[in-house]
Amino acid sequence: MGSSGLVRFSPQLEPTWRFPSRVDNQWGAIDDCYALNVTDGSVWAWYYSDFPVVQIRDDSVVGWRNRVSGAKALAVSRSRVGLLGGYKPQQDRLVVGELAGQREASRR
Repeated sequence: MGSSGLVRFSPQLEPTWRFPSRVDNQWGAIDDCYALNVTDGSVWAWYYSDFPVVQIRDDSVVGWRNRVSGAKALAVSRSRVGLLGGYKPQQDRLVVGELAGQREASRR
């Protein structure tokens, strides 16, 4: 059921949307979701193996590449993103950046 890495369910617990496969999605498959944040209108994820920041809104996936790895928390406000944590010795690191140059990966 969760092989796509992220699934949305109806109130009746029926799958209504799945994260696109590696073939259908330029941001790669969700091998291991390190950080997830949900707002009123979007889901934000940051995941292994390429560690993109992705936004899922209205079944559309938009993403941004970065050079950060190992963070354990994700916070987003407008066009700013914060990634907290990392692999040792960066476990207390906070990286804040601007989201720019977005590209739509898929829409289902």
